[in-house]
Amino acid sequence: LGPRLRADHPDVRIYVHDGQKFHDVPILERVQKILAASGPAFVDGVAFHWYGKNLDNYQYLADLHAAYPSLPLLATEATLKDPRTQVVTTTPWEEAQKYGIDIIGDLNAGAEGWVEWNVLLDHNGGPTCIGSTSGHDCTPDVGHCDAPILANIEKEELTYRDSFHVMAHFSRFLPRGSMRIGTTSSDDDMPLKYMAARVPSGDLVLVVLNPEKKEVSYQVGLGKLLASATIPPHAIHTIRIPSHAPRVPKDM
Repeated sequence: LGPRLRADHPDVRIYVHDGQKFHDVPILERVQKILAASGPAFVDGVAFHWYGKNLDNYQYLADLHAAYPSLPLLATEATLKDPRTQVVTTTPWEEAQKYGIDIIGDLNAGAEGWVEWNVLLDHNGGPTCIGSTSGHDCTPDVGHCDAPILANIEKEELTYRDSFHVMAHFSRFLPRGSMRIGTTSSDDDMPLKYMAARVPSGDLVLVVLNPEKKEVSYQVGLGKLLASATIPPHAIHTIRIPSHAPRVPKDM
């Protein structure tokens, strides 16, 4: 299949695995076996999903990136649970923030992008049809899940879910060609999740997420203090630092 795809569709990129960061074994072991069997000539990158120890599985991705630093990694599936089963409490952003945690975790571990499974579903989280592999049976209520946009077919109305706005903090501010850069914290107990990138314009973009049930104060600096902020519970901030902002002195 690899040689035929290369010959007939040289523009098609082949991403292997397309499974979990950890299922029965770490993703590194699976990719090593695939590369050993197929050879690197027909592998353009590694695709992976967020399931299986999700929100706590980034080390497996970091290990893969460390072993193959030039191999592109792409998150190709994530979804939140059926909107009919979600319980909206006094912290309604708590479910959607999982996307922010996962995007930050994946990008910091070496991923080059992140894709939601569904952009638009109906207001029940469907349609779905899950049945046996060889049959024509269908269980329509199994497998319903959330999406950034839900459509009420009868009322012809669209609802933009919290996850839509969480994802926008990345998709609207990190265009193609952005390069992730390292970040550090002076506080070892800092509960915030964060990542930074230099965008094609030269500006720096910092995305900060607060997974806590209380507000948290933090500061941003590049050699000197640039900004102080307080982020509410389960909130997400995007900070854009112009390319002409002060830099860290070379002797530091």
